[in-house]
Amino acid sequence: MLAGRNARCVAFMVLPFIECLLRYLYSPPRTALDASGLPPQKSNKSPQIPSLLAQLWETCKVSQNVEAIDPDLVGRATELAAAGAFLASVCTGTAGTLVVSGDPGVGKTALVQRACASLHSPAWVLAGACLPLASMTVPFLALRSAFRRAPQFDGVAYPTLRTAGEASHDVPGRIDDWLDELCLLRPVVLVIDDLQWADQSTLDVLMYLIAGPPERRLGIVATLRSGEVGEGHPLQRWLADIRRMPRIHWMALGPLDRLDTGAQVSHLLGAPPHQTLLQEIFTHTAGNAYLNRLLVSGIPPEARHLPPKLPLDLRAAVLA
Repeated sequence: MLAGRNARCVAFMVLPFIECLLRYLYSPPRTALDASGLPPQKSNKSPQIPSLLAQLWETCKVSQNVEAIDPDLVGRATELAAAGAFLASVCTGTAGTLVVSGDPGVGKTALVQRACASLHSPAWVLAGACLPLASMTVPFLALRSAFRRAPQFDGVAYPTLRTAGEASHDVPGRIDDWLDELCLLRPVVLVIDDLQWADQSTLDVLMYLIAGPPERRLGIVATLRSGEVGEGHPLQRWLADIRRMPRIHWMALGPLDRLDTGAQVSHLLGAPPHQTLLQEIFTHTAGNAYLNRLLVSGIPPEARHLPPKLPLDLRAAVLA
């Protein structure tokens, strides 16, 4: 982690130099004349930048953009680039599934939302969330929520999900056919948040979609609280099954290190924190982005220590 962080810092330092170098190497000479004695015509083709320099350039731009805008995405440039590459592949016609796992509050949802919002190709993002219902089970809960955001077109029939007492064996096929029609018009990204709470009917539909045609423009993105899926959890078997399927991508999101925690707190406070305050924050939160945000809420930028009483929101989040 430290080596990667140092590499990003070096990249930021040399960013202006890289820009000047690329412009010098790949801009035509201004005084050059062609055989007719006239200045050469400008080409509309983009310069072929060497792949290594291009990757460094794009990484620097992504890092600057992300860390300058959203405190919850500080230190996530590498993961954001990987998620963006997955979605770009979907938009070009390769179906796939991305499972983002991590502790509660580590930033899974924020990462997925930013990656979807940063898509360069027009795509429909259908997002739904599973809920920790205790006394009831609502079939296809997350899918119902996601499909409410779906576009409506003449000739493209919206799939009707079953109600109580109806057979469900044909629901996966109906949803699959409907998504096929949407994917012909535009790429579709189906996002399911908090997969650890998914009902079995939702998991069955997702399994069916994951096993679908490889060439359609459908991406499935799921977030998962890794600490809540232990031995005996209903999701364990489902995860084991999809590991054997093609085009499955996994991303484990860890907590922020102390350096990235300091960068996030700087964004939240509007000024670099005092080192004693930063150490107390990092000791309490261990780099959890959500807990960092709760802990510094209401703290003045010049503070050197945390208040003796923790915020109510933080105590509730820790006990949840």
